[in-house]
Amino acid sequence: MGSVRAQRDRDRDRGGGSTNPVHRNQANARERDRTHSVNQAFSSLRALIPTEPKNRKLSKIETLRLATSYIAHLDTQLHSTGSTVCSAALGTRSGLKVCTFCLAARSKK
Repeated sequence: MGSVRAQRDRDRDRGGGSTNPVHRNQANARERDRTHSVNQAFSSLRALIPTEPKNRKLSKIETLRLATSYIAHLDTQLHSTGSTVCSAALGTRSGLKVCTFCLAARSKK
């Protein structure tokens, strides 16, 4: 049912896997490459999301949340007639709906 790789991983986790240092080094190298690739993708995504201040470093979860919100904001802007509330709007303590991207655009005008 599972792949050969998944079976090998299960065997290794049970203590039946190979302890060959060459294999371990190869696996470590693949994991480093994977991690580097993921981090590079997050860096590219961060560059596309407007933030204040401009050089603010976002965490991965902040990046994903803001990207989701920004996509909703752009979708609303694309499909709105100008009078609708942005679907990227977040509730505040006072109950008002506020879109941080709309606010930032207004403050720059």
